[in-house]
Amino acid sequence: MNGALSKLKDFVQALLYPKRCLLCGKIQESALCVSCQTEIRSEVSCLRCGGELRDAQCLPCGRELGGGGLLVLSSYERLSPLIQKLKRGRDQEWDWSGLLFPPQSLDLSDEIVLVPSTARKSWMEACLPVKSGLQGRLSSPLARHPQKLSQKQLQGKQRAFNAVNLFYPDDDSATVPGKVHLVDDVLSTGQSLGACAGILRDLGYEVASIRVLSFRTRKAGL
Repeated sequence: MNGALSKLKDFVQALLYPKRCLLCGKIQESALCVSCQTEIRSEVSCLRCGGELRDAQCLPCGRELGGGGLLVLSSYERLSPLIQKLKRGRDQEWDWSGLLFPPQSLDLSDEIVLVPSTARKSWMEACLPVKSGLQGRLSSPLARHPQKLSQKQLQGKQRAFNAVNLFYPDDDSATVPGKVHLVDDVLSTGQSLGACAGILRDLGYEVASIRVLSFRTRKAGL
């Protein structure tokens, strides 16, 4: 009886409040429709430096930030509606892993490190469905200093100063250093990502790549 009522509830909810693409509003099951997924994967040059991409990654920017390569999915202007909606409503699932990690881009022993956020659980981890298969690969060797401000609230030299000791090793983590891929939602100046990658290297990790959903262009001096 309970099972039948649950199915009826899901049917009515889907009928009255159908799931839509968070970018274009098209009715469908996943957070992004096929058309929007194709559009945001259309970059042919690095959004950060304008340079050449190899296997969708910019090697010079990756090395500058402390990784093997940098993959940026799209611009922040294009993806901000999606990011903001998922941050506000965490009941929506979105398998971002297929966009950041195409088939055969991960070795069996590779792990994924999400840049620690001010929240106890980042929205990127919260929205990742179990069926993605990446839940078991998520590693948390770092923590964010609770007394540090959010980087997006700061400008210029304040951001650089705040990035110092922004992260620290999590003593409760049982992760054994190996090859990892560093993931974040927004890349702006790169100071947070660079700080995170530096600590991981100091701990003995190999930062194989840095992968972010979006790049946000900042005005000069900010």
